[in-house]
Amino acid sequence: MTLPEVLLWRLLRGQPQGVKFRRQHPSSRIGMDFYCSDARLVFEIDGIAHDMGDNPERDLNRDAWLRSKGIDT
Repeated sequence: MTLPEVLLWRLLRGQPQGVKFRRQHPSSRIGMDFYCSDARLVFEIDGIAHDMGDNPERDLNRDAWLRSKGIDT
């Protein structure tokens, strides 16, 4: 995990307000940085590399695919 992911995981692993997150949760198409199945919510920590090349388009496609599954990013 990257430093920002480690820092966020320190907060989420304590299950704030009883909300359970999984880290590096796989799905059929992508891996999600942090996923809460009860809230159908994903946190993606996208560093500077996501601003380069075709990554911005891939991220938009990822978010659209997640939305199609009823999962907010």
